[in-house]
Amino acid sequence: HSSAEVLKNTPVSTALPKLRDHSIVHTLFFLSGFAALIYQVVFSKQLAYVFGSMSTATNSVLATYMAGLALGAWIGGLIAERTQRPLALYAVCEFAIAIYCALSPQIFQLIQNIYVYVGAGRTPDADNLIVLRFMLGSLGLIVPTVLMGLTLPLLARFFEQRRRALGFSVGGLYAVNTLGAGLGALITEIGRAHV
Repeated sequence: HSSAEVLKNTPVSTALPKLRDHSIVHTLFFLSGFAALIYQVVFSKQLAYVFGSMSTATNSVLATYMAGLALGAWIGGLIAERTQRPLALYAVCEFAIAIYCALSPQIFQLIQNIYVYVGAGRTPDADNLIVLRFMLGSLGLIVPTVLMGLTLPLLARFFEQRRRALGFSVGGLYAVNTLGAGLGALITEIGRAHV
């Protein structure tokens, strides 16, 4: 349904608050995408510092992001079918992501300590150390990426409850989130160019 159809088929007293709520949710998901790409770059930098290898860090981050988002979306779909308060759960996910990212220096310090302890006395290009780097990197990133994956099904459920067509809702959410991610990537690259 278009915004015009919503206004046409809904009393004015309820149509305007609904449209305002939808705009707020889309704005929040845009900001979520923006932050996610910044997190991705920061995580890559932190892992590169931990492992001394940018390529290993980048590969670990990309693989875990994709796997975590997919796993989160699957879990989120199961949860969304059963919840009556998807927006509240979405807020919990975003808050948990923010807390995790705030704690990430300590988390990555712990990963570094484990890596140094296990890898002591081995050459940096040892096969088992490459596997260890990937496992530790994935372990450090799986929680926030799964939480990120949860968000889209929860918001889709929110719009479904408000009688918005599922395809329209998911398409709009995906579009604003991707735009936010693109802007986050652009801003991050500009920032890196001036550092």
